Amino acid sequence: LALELVAVKRDGHPSQRVDVTANGVALGSTTVLPGNPKTLELEVPAAIAREGTLEVELHFPDAIRMSPSDSDTRLRSIKLLSARLGANPAP
Repeated sequence: LALELVAVKRDGHPSQRVDVTANGVALGSTTVLPGNPKTLELEVPAAIAREGTLEVELHFPDAIRMSPSDSDTRLRSIKLLSARLGANPAP
């Protein structure tokens, strides 16, 4: 699983953490910066895919409100620029 991410820019919030799970199993975490896209590559064990289904979740522990008028449910963290799921090439 490869995810290309960049953090939203907001004064006082220099970075954003991202935790990634797939079918409830933690795959990894990273910290991303505004204006600096980062590719996070994670190995997905075949054993966690149920019946060929993979539910990927991104969790944002540092998500922020962009404006004081935003509701508590309108939080921002990162922009997902691209996502790719594929088999690793044979060695």
